[in-house]
Amino acid sequence: MQDTVKESTGNNAKEIVEFSFEKMEQYFGAAKNVIEQYGGDVAELGLMALRIQAASEIIMAIIMFSSVFLLHKLIPDNLWVFAKKYYNDSDYVKNYEIYIPFVIAYIFTGAMSVIGFVALFNIWMWVGIFYPEIYAVHKFIMN
Repeated sequence: MQDTVKESTGNNAKEIVEFSFEKMEQYFGAAKNVIEQYGGDVAELGLMALRIQAASEIIMAIIMFSSVFLLHKLIPDNLWVFAKKYYNDSDYVKNYEIYIPFVIAYIFTGAMSVIGFVALFNIWMWVGIFYPEIYAVHKFIMN
């Protein structure tokens, strides 16, 4: 039983590696044709476009994190001012609806921080900035 599992796992890994090499050969063949037909400037332009796309994803994540930080600084103060204006001090404990905006705001900012974290620490975006050739092969294999 274990030998069968090992063989099937080995065969699956071999198929994945062969598929990856086939895709890489297709990519390099297409890249060679583009360079031969249009010159190296077009290839550089394509790599620069990939680099800009990856940088824009990283910048978006940084903007999300900074907006989450600002929201966490601004939300409590402004909501408490709103709450004090419309509720008496004695009503804070009795009225649970006063906490609904806080819950909604913190769920929203929590979701934004998770999305920003995933985008900021996406290794392929960083590879796209510093090594756009490898990122191009990755995108070609994934599509």
